[in-house]
Amino acid sequence: GDLLTALFAAAVVEGQPMSYALARAVGAVVETVMAADAWGASELPVVAMGARIRQPSQSVRIERLV
Repeated sequence: GDLLTALFAAAVVEGQPMSYALARAVGAVVETVMAADAWGASELPVVAMGARIRQPSQSVRIERLV
């Protein structure tokens, strides 16, 4: 939750549209969790992910539910 909130807030502060900010934040969290699993880490490797968190390669589609 903290990582998602920080990444979302950072994107909003940068002036990114809300949908992009959310997609980028979720993609970065997904990538970080996948890296932790692949590395057998007991905690999220936030520092080790560095630039990968800033521009995640995981693509997330955001849809508005009505």
